[in-house]
Amino acid sequence: MEARDYPRDHVAFVAAGYNDACTNFQVQFNRFEFDLLRKAITNVGSYNEYQGRLVAAAFKKIEHLALSAEFGREGSPVLYVRLRREDIGEPGKGNPIGADEVMKTFTEMRKSRPDAAGVDRFDNALLRFWWD
Repeated sequence: MEARDYPRDHVAFVAAGYNDACTNFQVQFNRFEFDLLRKAITNVGSYNEYQGRLVAAAFKKIEHLALSAEFGREGSPVLYVRLRREDIGEPGKGNPIGADEVMKTFTEMRKSRPDAAGVDRFDNALLRFWWD
């Protein structure tokens, strides 16, 4: 059997997951793909308390602070935002870009009414937002 190549289509993969193909998945988007992330977020539409247009609008306001993001489902919609870090020459080390920026991120994303929002206890540059 011959292997086939498939183009990587983040938006289509997220859409497939929201058609009950899978209830637990995340798709990673780097900072050069945030336009696709906003499209994937919006395409989900409404899902319980989640409102895709509100989430996409909030993310657009803070995306310049992010290095990457993951969007998918943990039963319900979930968005992980990895903030940029100060450049200290060691990957994965250094402080997040600053407390003011973290607070700005939380303030903007809270406008999209997540049911849970928090900072990873082992990585203070990783933020999680989940809607039920």
